[in-house]
Amino acid sequence: MNQTRWLCLPLAAALTLSGHANVADNFESYVLGSALAGQGTWQGWGNDNTGASAYISADHAASGSQSVMVSENADQVLTMTGNTSGQWTVRIKQYIPSSSSGVPSIWMFNKYMPDGDDNTSIRIQCDMFAGKMIDDLGGSAQIAMVRDAWVEWRFEIDFTANSVTTYYNNILFTTHPWKGGTGLLELTALELYASGCSPIYYDDLAVVVVCDFSTWAASFGSGFTDTAPGADPDGDGMTNQQEYAFGLNPTLGSSVNPITSRINKGTRQFTYTRRLPSLTGLVYTYQYSTDLSGWSELTPDASSSNSATPIEAITVTVPATLTAAPKLFVRVAAQ
Repeated sequence: MNQTRWLCLPLAAALTLSGHANVADNFESYVLGSALAGQGTWQGWGNDNTGASAYISADHAASGSQSVMVSENADQVLTMTGNTSGQWTVRIKQYIPSSSSGVPSIWMFNKYMPDGDDNTSIRIQCDMFAGKMIDDLGGSAQIAMVRDAWVEWRFEIDFTANSVTTYYNNILFTTHPWKGGTGLLELTALELYASGCSPIYYDDLAVVVVCDFSTWAASFGSGFTDTAPGADPDGDGMTNQQEYAFGLNPTLGSSVNPITSRINKGTRQFTYTRRLPSLTGLVYTYQYSTDLSGWSELTPDASSSNSATPIEAITVTVPATLTAAPKLFVRVAAQ
């Protein structure tokens, strides 16, 4: 009897529908007093990890007990990858003591290279002499500076619309194009520049892709009322968040399986559907088992998209070493 089985089992796990964090740093994991440059993807400007570093401090903290102190020659840069489409929110809290002086700045780059080949999208001057924040790329707009308190900067970036909206202390500050000229629709670096200032502090940095769960839910009309992520209004055993992740219909009980073609033994391929990761902020991975008692990571030989939007079909090629087994189960995880 032929016992060969080629099955694909879908799985959506640990979905974060409020947004998927590409960067999150509250500066608690670093040794107190240590130089931030050279840790993680933090570096000094031009890769100068000695003279341009900021330092971990316990003088002030928005959460936990530590923050990063930026002063004197500090020119701290956080490099990033993968922020290239959809909508993103950058948040960082800032504390400016009333005793400090100088004009430090916050810059963000759509193109950053340590050799100076760069292009900026955000250039905020924190003018402690004038007591104002100045947005150089937002028509030099100004807003009153807050001292001796933690204040959040929030930058809402929309790569599709080529725009960035800046909020200071939850007050709308400016809106302007994200890139111009030779700039790119990317977020590649954040710079915290002291420019010789007295100490100021930063904490609770987060770079988050904004998911479109509410947009997805609204697309099914006013009859779709039970829109909670964990709900299952069509009773098919798939929660709304799982149906969202895999491009299914939460109002139709028969729309339950994103696997549109099971593993073909000859081609070693299977196909499944998913909502575009640029919209959901989710990361999709693959796992396999030969007996359903344990699961291991599966690295495909190849994967390709049919480039449809907003629901794409992904064809995955399974390694030949796995398809040689008499039984093979594969599942897709979204998180």
